Amino acid sequence: MKYYKKNKQYSEFLEKQNPNSFIKYVDFVKKYLRRDGVFLDVGCGTGIALEQLRKKKINAMGVEVSETSIKKCKDKKLITFLHNGVKIPFDNQYFDMVGSFNVLEHTDSPLVFLEEQYRVLKIGGYLIISCPNFLSVTNSYHWHTSGLLNKAKNFIQIINKALSADVNFKKMKTMVKKEFHVDDDACNITNPIDVIKWSRNKKMRLIYWSSQEQYTSGLKDILDKGFLRNFFGAVFMVYQKT
Repeated sequence: MKYYKKNKQYSEFLEKQNPNSFIKYVDFVKKYLRRDGVFLDVGCGTGIALEQLRKKKINAMGVEVSETSIKKCKDKKLITFLHNGVKIPFDNQYFDMVGSFNVLEHTDSPLVFLEEQYRVLKIGGYLIISCPNFLSVTNSYHWHTSGLLNKAKNFIQIINKALSADVNFKKMKTMVKKEFHVDDDACNITNPIDVIKWSRNKKMRLIYWSSQEQYTSGLKDILDKGFLRNFFGAVFMVYQKT
């Protein structure tokens, strides 16, 4: 959390994100949020998703740990609140829908992060969890998924996790490079199996699961089924709280 709190450079980096990256996230909020419902974007950054939701006339607000990013949100007149990195500043069962887009991998405690979203979500409400799969064997954009050795290790970890009952988002080292790249700052080995185990412990109903953040077509759609999804590059899940 300290890394992001007053990091103006990181906020500038977030502000330059391609809005098209959020299309699927925004579309799924629109699809599952009831007409009079309220959506909470956890880790809203500089408010790119919130801006798109506002254009679609969706009642949405955000929480964010970065003071510099919150300032950018306020400048855009978005409804956002400063988050202390632990407790979301709202009462139990406050929101009709809650989501986070590529935030879980950056948190101090992934389980606390998920538990808080579950706490503020109403019974019957929907939760979107979108994050990288750092146990992927199909991409090489990050050091944890690049090279044959890492891919082999990831394959073994996926199988071991599938056979274990524990929920354990293990930590990984962050990268320090002169030229910053997406997820250089990621510190948790996020993956679909740990997300699924957590959701089952909460007795949540899985509505949608894709191993792609973006919409896909062709062979990827065919392969994006069943257990194979655990090996691909991303996690995009929608759950309903029962």
